[in-house]
Amino acid sequence: MRDVQAGIVGEARYFAPWFREIIAFVLGIVAIIDPQFVIGFLSILVALALLVVGIVEIVAEGFAKHPLVWVRGLTG
Repeated sequence: MRDVQAGIVGEARYFAPWFREIIAFVLGIVAIIDPQFVIGFLSILVALALLVVGIVEIVAEGFAKHPLVWVRGLTG
């Protein structure tokens, strides 16, 4: 549990600083060369995040005493 908390607050560093710099450099070059790819990738990333959040909210509704208003409308 401590590792999860450390990862959330940013205390854990999973990559060495020089490796993070290389990743940032490569991603920056890709963004300069093909900005359309970056826009598409970020759009897909946001869509997946919204999908995961929606699934989590619907599953959490099953355990909640007072479900969310929009979920109540789905379940009747």
